[in-house]
Amino acid sequence: MRSSAGTPLGGATVFAAASAGEDASGGGVVREPGSSGPPSRDGWRRVSGEWHTGADGTARVGPLPPGPIAVQVRAAEHLDIEAWQGVGGGQAAGDLAEVVTLEKGLAVGGTVKPPDGASPARVSITLRSRRQGAGRWVWEHTSPRPDGAWRIGGLPDVS
Repeated sequence: MRSSAGTPLGGATVFAAASAGEDASGGGVVREPGSSGPPSRDGWRRVSGEWHTGADGTARVGPLPPGPIAVQVRAAEHLDIEAWQGVGGGQAAGDLAEVVTLEKGLAVGGTVKPPDGASPARVSITLRSRRQGAGRWVWEHTSPRPDGAWRIGGLPDVS
């Protein structure tokens, strides 16, 4: 995983999916071992688990069922890949050297200053943003640090 500036993205979270193709009889979607939930509208079925990239931006994902795979990636301060992104060109799973690039997002932050110097520990900050192209609202949550400072990053520019 790399940022749009070309630097490795350590600590990114990777989710994987297997192709949700038709079964041999044409009678419906194949339920691969280890997959969970219904297939997405774009034909992928999420595989149970999540994986994290190392400091060099690489992640070893698996085990995965045979066949085409796709990934979704999330990294702090970067825009998430919302849709499943096919990797490996449809080849059978194995060691793949795919580079996934995430764009840096916008950030908003501030400082909570309760009256009379009270602790901001019980404050919760919620932000609602519209994911461009996704057609849906996303809720972001955070709590302030003990000094009252807070920040939410990885937000899309919808101007």
